[in-house]
Amino acid sequence: MKALTKDDVWGTFDKDYNLVSRGMIVAQGFGGEKKDLKDWEKKLQVKSVCPIWKDKLPYKSVTVVCDESQADEVMYWLYYVHGGDCIVGDTKLPGGKMAIRSQYMCW
Repeated sequence: MKALTKDDVWGTFDKDYNLVSRGMIVAQGFGGEKKDLKDWEKKLQVKSVCPIWKDKLPYKSVTVVCDESQADEVMYWLYYVHGGDCIVGDTKLPGGKMAIRSQYMCW
């Protein structure tokens, strides 16, 4: 198995900031006005309500889903972007998958 990259976890955007790949993110917290929420969800192709924990994510938080065998690498890239102590929850899912919640800690 090849090592995961930041783009594998976080996704990629082109030079004009258009989404190319969503990565492993299944939910993301958005800031700004409530009226902008639909635009953000459409642009980023992900909802602000987590399909795993059924809660609305705080600003800059993400939920990712990966294979259990990838959890350590995924957490590395979450720490890399969000900072230390960013992992606030995880749970095993059916089919050898794992969900991980990360909060932005670099304030």
